[in-house]
Amino acid sequence: ISAMLQERKIAAVYLDLGRVDRYISNITVQYEQGIAEALEHLASLGHRRIGFLGGPAHLPSSGRRKQAFLDSARQLGIEPCGPVTSDFTVKGGYYACSKLLSSSRPTAIVGGNDLTAIGALHCAFDRGLRVPDELSVVGFDDITFAEYTQPALTTVLIPRLDIGRTAFQALWHMISSGDSEGREYPVATRLIVRQSTAPAPKP
Repeated sequence: ISAMLQERKIAAVYLDLGRVDRYISNITVQYEQGIAEALEHLASLGHRRIGFLGGPAHLPSSGRRKQAFLDSARQLGIEPCGPVTSDFTVKGGYYACSKLLSSSRPTAIVGGNDLTAIGALHCAFDRGLRVPDELSVVGFDDITFAEYTQPALTTVLIPRLDIGRTAFQALWHMISSGDSEGREYPVATRLIVRQSTAPAPKP
């Protein structure tokens, strides 16, 4: 589709497309920043064994989140548990969390998105693990429902209003600039601390 629009000289803005060209601009969410913030938050609470429930391997954004987790864990001296691949659904998060908890004993888990993290919350409940006293859980995206889980989910906010505003600015630039050259537009994330994270349990 992008090639067809470009051939017809129709300006388009994409999210995480990965390339910029004439009539093509790209908005890049700073997943690496968000994952680093999540791990720094957990490390500040004393967590040193942290699991990661990733997303589908074919999604570039999923791969970036997974690599960011491994890189940040190494920099912070954290023992990574997993990563375990999921499908970014609640059910997938539940089964990925079950697999992770059967093979290791993390004190905290980071979900590649909020639905995965919500699945982890349900899995922890079914296993009798109290969140956040025995297991901290962090999501990614800050979907509306994340605020209403029990406990309320600590997560990384992707600012959708900023993305919409940036997309409009990118389109306006390509339409009005005269050369139609696209640009890369980074969008920052922000950690939202709620009730699903707490100090690591004592050994």
